[in-house]
Amino acid sequence: MERALMKWFANQRAKNLPITSDMLKQRPSFSMPKFRKNRGTSMLAMTHSVNPFLQKLNKKIADLGLTKDQIYNADESGLFWKLLPDRTLVRSKETSAPGHKISKERITFLACTNASGNHRVKLMVIGKSLNPRSLNNFTDIPVVYKGNKSAWMTLALFEEWFHKTFVPEVKGFLRAQNLPEKALLLIDNAPCHPKDGELMSSHGQISVMCLPPNCTALIQPMDQNVIRLTKLNFKTSLLSDIVRRGKTIDESLRNINLMPGMLLM
Repeated sequence: MERALMKWFANQRAKNLPITSDMLKQRPSFSMPKFRKNRGTSMLAMTHSVNPFLQKLNKKIADLGLTKDQIYNADESGLFWKLLPDRTLVRSKETSAPGHKISKERITFLACTNASGNHRVKLMVIGKSLNPRSLNNFTDIPVVYKGNKSAWMTLALFEEWFHKTFVPEVKGFLRAQNLPEKALLLIDNAPCHPKDGELMSSHGQISVMCLPPNCTALIQPMDQNVIRLTKLNFKTSLLSDIVRRGKTIDESLRNINLMPGMLLM
């Protein structure tokens, strides 16, 4: 049961989902002292697996002659895009603040950039609707939109993004920089991602390399504030948009559909 709990915890964190102690307490046979001990042991094992990977990565970068412009990282995360902060500043005379209906509308977004920060690949957004009505009148949207029932990334969607979005954008960027059209994409080993060495461009010069299992907290570049700041900037833009509308929170949220939401990203 403890092994199943650790596996569940690792899977949720691989999706960048926040886990609270209350959520853990609802899992069968949960014990906080045992969980903390196992998590510490797991972190130690993760540290031991990082160094061999870094040596392998550095060798591959040297063999391919890659610059920071040619090394990319991509990762996805869930976003409850209409969920607002549960706290607010109040006036000194206010004893409480009125609440509002909590929205659980979720999307998944995939962020990708290179090590130099000079190229940010267009965000991919996954919603539950295959053809949202809010996108019908738009031919050029600021993100790549896909839909499925769960609004989660799948292996098929990732492979489609790689071939139809990532590879063309990377080739265009490298041509503009007068660099060889070769690159390396680092991803974690989530079930929705291909296995190490299984995915590459048609000309074989743009390939994928997987990070070691359960090591994303230590070496996943997207986990080093990139995804967190993307969410923070989105929430800030959403709150600013609500204030600009001059209506109640519930009225404003009803009038914000997926297209204006993606414009805020």
